[in-house]
Amino acid sequence: MPQQKKQLKWSLLGRIPDSAAWSHALSVVIYAIVYLAAYRYAMTFFSTYPSPIWFPDSVLLCALLVRPRNTWWMYIVAPLPIRLFVAVPPDTSTWILLACYVNDVLKGLLSAWLLKRGPAAGAWFSSLRGFERYLLVAVALSPMLSAFAAAPLFASGFWQAWTQWFLGNALAGLVLTPALYCFVRNPSHLTRLTLKRYIELSIIAAGVIIASYVAFDRDWKNLANSGFLLYLPTPFLIWVAVRFGPLATSATLFVLSTMATLGALTGTGPFASTSTESVVLLVQLFLLVPAITMMLLAILRQQQRQTHSALRESEQRFRLLVDTVPVMVWMSDEEGLCTFVNKPWLNFTGMPLEYHLGGGWTESIHPSDRDHVMHLAFSAFHERKSLILEYRIRRFDGVYRWMLDTSIPRYGSERIFLGYLGSCVDITHQKEAEEKLRRLPRELLNAQEAERQRIGQELHDDLGQRVVALSIGITALAQLLAKDEATSARFANLRQQATDIVKDISRISHQLRPSVLQSLGLPAALEGLCEKSRDPFKKNVVFTHRGGSPQHVPWLSSIALYRVAQEALRNALTHSGSDEVKVDLTVTATGLSVAVSDHGRGFDVRKTSAGLGLSGMAERMKDIQGTLRIDSTPGSGTIVTASVSLSEPADALAKSGD
Repeated sequence: MPQQKKQLKWSLLGRIPDSAAWSHALSVVIYAIVYLAAYRYAMTFFSTYPSPIWFPDSVLLCALLVRPRNTWWMYIVAPLPIRLFVAVPPDTSTWILLACYVNDVLKGLLSAWLLKRGPAAGAWFSSLRGFERYLLVAVALSPMLSAFAAAPLFASGFWQAWTQWFLGNALAGLVLTPALYCFVRNPSHLTRLTLKRYIELSIIAAGVIIASYVAFDRDWKNLANSGFLLYLPTPFLIWVAVRFGPLATSATLFVLSTMATLGALTGTGPFASTSTESVVLLVQLFLLVPAITMMLLAILRQQQRQTHSALRESEQRFRLLVDTVPVMVWMSDEEGLCTFVNKPWLNFTGMPLEYHLGGGWTESIHPSDRDHVMHLAFSAFHERKSLILEYRIRRFDGVYRWMLDTSIPRYGSERIFLGYLGSCVDITHQKEAEEKLRRLPRELLNAQEAERQRIGQELHDDLGQRVVALSIGITALAQLLAKDEATSARFANLRQQATDIVKDISRISHQLRPSVLQSLGLPAALEGLCEKSRDPFKKNVVFTHRGGSPQHVPWLSSIALYRVAQEALRNALTHSGSDEVKVDLTVTATGLSVAVSDHGRGFDVRKTSAGLGLSGMAERMKDIQGTLRIDSTPGSGTIVTASVSLSEPADALAKSGD
């Protein structure tokens, strides 16, 4: 802390140079030199009137616009000695010099303060809105107020003095301030020009000087009808405004104004006059219109270039972005034709951009998906709505991959429809995972059915035969050992138990492995199921067969319908409370349907638990591309209908399942 206080003390004494202070001091020195040159230039044209353009104001305003506000006082104080002691006209009192100085300072402060507070601060010579504000403040308002304050100081008449003061200040803001400001803010602008541009700029400079010399410094008295010579510099002004922007345009206007003023000073050219007041006014009026016009043209052209540059940069960023993201991106126009696909899309398909433009991209869609995709795409296009599609696209190696295509409509200004923007993501692995999940219940049911077949076969061929052998052995043993009626009765009881076990094994075996279904078909198997279901539950089970005998029924369809009927019948006998259950088999030319109905208590299908086996029945029907319908309401009974088509898909699925 003491060391810091010591450094602060020495700094305040000025013994330790500060880099920022030196920078400000150097800026002030350069500013004073430029201001001195502008002031001497402005004060040496006429004996009684200054230059038609008051260039010192341009230097002051530029300094105030560029430098921070806390340093403005240095740029205000620096010109004071120059204004009091340099190029002072004879018989001019000090208070008039001070009044003019204060007027110029207040005018510069007002302009800088208003311009820096505006929404387009800093963009006075790069945007149309900024230049409009600059014209209003620095070219119109401040010079107008300054002229009202300064006009009473002159004896030439109030309005004449007001007009010349106003035009001189306004022209200074148009001719020199833009060049100074643009150069100070971006001094590297000129160094970035190519040799070709330097040559072009040199030609323009030479053309302006020569044309200005011919127009303003020649003796017009010996020339007839030479008014057109005033327009000789115009093509060069347009050239520089269109090609080089505000900086070069302002500098060219400065050269033009200097040549016109020099011509008037020497008494040659179109502004030669016997009256100094007339000369000043003519030069000012002549320069005002081209200065405004050319600066406006230069700024409009520069704003257009900036807009085009921003658009190109935005397009480059967009292309870089869409070419680096791991997503296939496409765009279409308002006619629905493809106008752009990104690099990942080209890499995926292995085809050039020209192949995909227009409607060519549809050739990469799988033939089975193409019509469906195009129908949905055109429907969404006409309705201007977003669309999400899943379809297959051919990869560069000929393999089709599943894509998730998400597209949204694009709109421009005023909600003008521009087309669609979409992106595609490869979801092949997801589709494969979903297919595996879909196959899992099917495989589980198939495994369950195979296990039933195996257990039923084992019960029938192994366990059942062994129990039959046991029964035969019991009979033979009874013949050898039975000596009385009690012993014979015991052996008879054991034989009966063995017989009952054989019957139960046979019943369970037939339930697990319906051999009748394999040998006699679905109608006989369902009729046998109904017949066997009557005794245990003491309920009437009615089987009805409508239509002819089904032909060429795939095994998967038969076993699925049988299992659904078996499960539905068991549920009806167990839970319905009905005395009668109906099983109806309907055979048509195109399919089969089995309906199990009762008039019992019924249930709410939406609230039914999975314990009734409904999900298993649904999975079985889904496995064979069939349908399952359950109609039931509490107190109104239940109807379970399973239907399957005997068309080619079912046959193909059956063969694939085999």
